Amino acid sequence: MRTLRRPDVVISLLLIAACVFLGAVGLSGRAPASFQSLEIYSGQRGAVDPEAVSRLARARAAQPRLASGLVAKLGVSLRSERLPALVDAVELPWKSPRLDESSSGWTRQDDRWVWFPGARRETLGVPFFAPDPRNSPRLADFDELWIDYQNLSSRNSCVPAPEMMLRSGGAVVAFNAPASSDLETIDVVGARWSKKTYGYAIGRMLGLPPDEDWRYTQFGRFTVLQRRLHEDLSNLAEVALVFQNDAPVVHVNLRVKFGDSPGFAELFQLGETATRVGADGRSAAHIDMKKVLGSRLSDPRAKAYLEEITVFVRGEQEKVAKERPLREINLYHGSLPGRIDKIAPFRDRFVLDLRALSGSKSGVFSWGKIGFSAYDPDSVCAVKLDNVRLVSFFDKARPVFLREGEELARRWGGPFAVALGSGTRVEWPRVQGYLPFQSARPGGEELLFDERKIIVTIDVERHQARLEAKTAFKPEPFTVKPAADRRLIQGVGYKVRSDDAFTGAVLAQDGLVLEGYGKRVEFDWPISARLDQASRFFAALAEGGESIAKGALTLELQSGGSRTLDVVPNQPVLLDAGTGSIKAARLRLDLNRSPYRLKLKELALFSPGLLTENEAFDEKWPTSNPISRRLHPEITVPAQKKWLRVVSGRVLGLAPQNAGRAHTLDWTTRIGGDADWARGVRFTYQVPRTLQDDDACWMNLAIRWDRRTVSRDVCFTRSRGSVLLPLGRFLDAKDDLAAFGAMRSIAWKVRLGRRALMGGDVAFAFGVELEGAGARSIRQDLQDWNALGIAGDASAWKPDGRLLGDIVKRPLRLVEDGEALEKILAGRIAPAEHPYFRLDSVAVEPRAPLSAEAWQKIVGAGGGKRSGSLRGPLILGGLLVLMGLGWSAFRGGWRSFRGANFDAGGGHRVLFAAAFLAAAVLYAKGARAPVDAAENMLFTLGGLAAVGALRGLIGSLAPWLKPRFPRLAYSVEGGGAPYFTSALIGVAATAALAVSSNSAAANQAAIVACYCLAVGVGKELFSLGKKRA
Repeated sequence: MRTLRRPDVVISLLLIAACVFLGAVGLSGRAPASFQSLEIYSGQRGAVDPEAVSRLARARAAQPRLASGLVAKLGVSLRSERLPALVDAVELPWKSPRLDESSSGWTRQDDRWVWFPGARRETLGVPFFAPDPRNSPRLADFDELWIDYQNLSSRNSCVPAPEMMLRSGGAVVAFNAPASSDLETIDVVGARWSKKTYGYAIGRMLGLPPDEDWRYTQFGRFTVLQRRLHEDLSNLAEVALVFQNDAPVVHVNLRVKFGDSPGFAELFQLGETATRVGADGRSAAHIDMKKVLGSRLSDPRAKAYLEEITVFVRGEQEKVAKERPLREINLYHGSLPGRIDKIAPFRDRFVLDLRALSGSKSGVFSWGKIGFSAYDPDSVCAVKLDNVRLVSFFDKARPVFLREGEELARRWGGPFAVALGSGTRVEWPRVQGYLPFQSARPGGEELLFDERKIIVTIDVERHQARLEAKTAFKPEPFTVKPAADRRLIQGVGYKVRSDDAFTGAVLAQDGLVLEGYGKRVEFDWPISARLDQASRFFAALAEGGESIAKGALTLELQSGGSRTLDVVPNQPVLLDAGTGSIKAARLRLDLNRSPYRLKLKELALFSPGLLTENEAFDEKWPTSNPISRRLHPEITVPAQKKWLRVVSGRVLGLAPQNAGRAHTLDWTTRIGGDADWARGVRFTYQVPRTLQDDDACWMNLAIRWDRRTVSRDVCFTRSRGSVLLPLGRFLDAKDDLAAFGAMRSIAWKVRLGRRALMGGDVAFAFGVELEGAGARSIRQDLQDWNALGIAGDASAWKPDGRLLGDIVKRPLRLVEDGEALEKILAGRIAPAEHPYFRLDSVAVEPRAPLSAEAWQKIVGAGGGKRSGSLRGPLILGGLLVLMGLGWSAFRGGWRSFRGANFDAGGGHRVLFAAAFLAAAVLYAKGARAPVDAAENMLFTLGGLAAVGALRGLIGSLAPWLKPRFPRLAYSVEGGGAPYFTSALIGVAATAALAVSSNSAAANQAAIVACYCLAVGVGKELFSLGKKRA
């Protein structure tokens, strides 16, 4: 019996590794001539290849003519994630329960149920049913139960607990989802307040036990309130901060420490926490701790502690400490049967996961009941039920941008009971009209009061007044006008009226805040929109729901006449207006409480619809924030007006011979791109004081649209300031802004009086911004994405929008002009992160295919040879392989060849020698030739050589394997079996190399496996032919 020859095995393994390595180098060294590309940036590595940049720079210096024909190509794809797509939603009707106040403790007030302290603590049961008793839904067909409700209490959270009855095999099965809770109250108004000292910070750093005192300090315009504590968060569901009704809360921070070991706590900045006013007249900010901590407490053994609460309140610290707007903090401990999602400022959604329920769900839904109970016996509990739905989902990988449509639908009260099929479509509201109440300026701004000929401030520091046929602007501190002057507010794209005076009107970043004593508030919204049978109206109200007795919406039709219907804030209202166009909408809110405080976030007209991913990519949706675009009014002086000296928008002086004469300075500000979102023009100005004294109405503005130009004189009472001019000021009552077309330019004309430029250099300065709200599509987001992020140049990549449609189906390779090469070489590529898109690669390619020699001159930076970084290891490795294999192959290869017995005894030595010869030729040719010439030899001959090496390895192992593993004898015996075994080895090597991310070597191993399989099949066919013969 022959023994194992270890040198043969070792040498065979060395030869296999060498062949695979050389073949892999051939695959990775350069792309074939048919795909000429030099990768500069790889999204998978997240880094720029400095060697590629250096080679490109050298090529541009050595071969400028060839390099001039290069372009940059960006590989872009959509970000995706596995998201549950809503497939079906079935609305379950519910019925208002009959209330016996003496026994239940609950009372009915309009469309809400209220429980008052001192009444009996009974659970309010609201029954709900199947939509069709003859065809009741099966619970197993749905994933979640949604209960949408409005919690109108500031302090007391009324959480629903559903109960469902199912029919299963003649029996009735009950599913209960009870809520257990415990309320802990921290008294703030009765605690001791003191100014913050260094001792407080030192105690926090050292981890000393906290006390019950509150500290305060001044931070700019805000007072910061802080208190340390040590509250276990493992069973804390919600934190509610209760304030006075008018407390100007700005910001809330929580400091949380994870684990029991000493250490610093982690800061969670919650930003502007939305507050809601309850039926008890106080406001509260509710913080869902599960959402704040996310998955940090997914492990039930994990520990977390609330170490500090920080609250930012607007105002001076002495006043805040005296008034103490923060009254108390409620900590709600316990567990809920499901989760609570906040879908609107007043609107919550209780979600019960049906998949997590224990027991059989095969029964048919019969009826159910929702139980509302009060947490705290000392506080009012007020709740209003909106709807109950069963929903099902389809889990699949989808583009991330589809979230926008679904979130918009849910924000406006959806889903709207539509079946989405197997997840191929998404519910996406088609926006027909949108009016956001948000300021583009931090801290908000005072609004414009309007009565007859009077206009009062646009900002806190500005004041306006209207003259006959002219508009006067007077920057000055805001002062309260008589009540008669404060019943009408002029906003950007809307007006607000009241039957009595507004005591306050502020456009904040999170909504329009109105305060007053009237009994009615009306919003006039001039809008041109075409409605359909599914159109709906939604008014988002963040505060003041308890003050509204009734709402009504009046639509003025383009065909004449009007239509009025009842509306409820924070609920979608089906307009049922058929198909037609409207020219204006008016929302009227009747109030039952005085004084009132309302905060309105947005008005929307929309039509729910089902869109494919491609359609959603092009569908416009409203932006969440106001849009502000800065324009650049460059003052230019024509040749005939060289009596002025102008530098970059500033008039420096007037030639002496022209002093004392009247002149006109005019220029035009062009508006590039789409500006249909604009609702107003804001401009800052500075002119000589003598000009203001000479003529208050020294400016004329003319706005030009596609089909209309409107001109107005503007009057001022000061020589410098900043004003916002709503576009409505330029229009008559009968004008339809939508019919004007796109806004193109603003023409400015300044009339210089005789004394305007008398002596000395003077300055004119003008700044212009467009403000408004807009709608954008995902395609427009992609067009405006600064994907390369080169040197802060936002125009580094602006692809043709018509080329972007297929990105929904497959990744794109988008062409950038040649100027991008200069930017790539001049600065570092730092791709700008985008929530929807991903930059996969940046490569340089020729505009038209080049010859192999021409392309090699570029990628080889003029050398025409393989990169020097590979040349040294190749030469050294090649010498070692040649020395070792030469000794073994010529030692016995020729003697075996003379026997011509390929399967017996030392027949494997013939293949071994042949493999060596092929490898030697391969290396000698590949190591010295340019890459493009040697590439095919490297991986083709390398694969053939590896086949012979594998056959030699198995022949060397056969004498050792047969006596030890007889069952494997067939895999190493003659015929095609050894080659099939080699193919299996090649497949295993391919998988191992692919897992280790060595794609080039994995590719070469796969080629070797294919060659082995082909030789084995040929060997078997040859043997079969001999037997038949």
